[in-house]
Amino acid sequence: MLWKKEALHEVDWVKEQTKSALSDLQKEVLYTKNGDEVKFDVDTSLDYLKTLKDKKTYKEVMAKNSWATVMAVQILLKNKWYNIGKIDGILKTQWKSTSKTMEAIAKFQSDNWLTPDGAPGPKTIKKILEVYENWWNSWWDDEVENEDQVKDLTEEEFEALCEKTELTDDEVKQLVKYTNKYDKWLYLSWLTSITDKQAEELWKVKEWLELDWLTSITDKQAEELWKVKEWLNLDWLTSITDKQAEELWKVEYLVLNWLTSITDKQATKLAKVKSLSIQEEILTPKQKQILKKHLSS
Repeated sequence: MLWKKEALHEVDWVKEQTKSALSDLQKEVLYTKNGDEVKFDVDTSLDYLKTLKDKKTYKEVMAKNSWATVMAVQILLKNKWYNIGKIDGILKTQWKSTSKTMEAIAKFQSDNWLTPDGAPGPKTIKKILEVYENWWNSWWDDEVENEDQVKDLTEEEFEALCEKTELTDDEVKQLVKYTNKYDKWLYLSWLTSITDKQAEELWKVKEWLELDWLTSITDKQAEELWKVKEWLNLDWLTSITDKQAEELWKVEYLVLNWLTSITDKQATKLAKVKSLSIQEEILTPKQKQILKKHLSS
């Protein structure tokens, strides 16, 4: 049994080292109660891997901070739908010859005509960066091309659209274009409903989006709206699903003042928001404890 105790000790040690290593990525990382789940950012992961792109060997790649390197690779591959297992900064444990992360890396390597050894060496790091750069350029070209076809609004037209209770898909595109072009905040305070397609446009608002008359959203819309990231006001939303809570906690500043109740599972997810506005009166004592950093009292 001694080897098992040593193995468990090593796992605990690696977890602690992983937490420490994450500071290199200069990103706030949020853990669940047991420390297994991490909130991470794709852009930060790319920035970190860019610091390694000129390394010549696998040893050099891992020398700077192996936990941070592995975690960045895990985040980026998971974002491309590779099954990496847990995002924990661990390539494999000492007593196993492989892992889900290594299998995912090997699959990525094979898909991109690299030797599928499962190790995040310099060629693999460069290929990950290349894949993301090509994806971004393609996405941006499409956005520029599409945006050129969207009508430019005057300030008066912009203000008039912001006061409508219903919008067409083209009007939503016009509002988003104007908002980002002139660094505006987008207040759609009278809009009572949106379509899934409109949610796919609205998340592109750079800073601040207010949809405070929406009383409900779909899970699909939540999957899009969390990408706003900076500030999202859903003030009149009266309830959310577990799926929506799993998406909305990724927003940095989230307003949900009219929720009538939440579950403990939802409270645990929402606790990870950087800044959450929610009515304390609807919370159970347990939920108040979970969300205590967001409550004024």
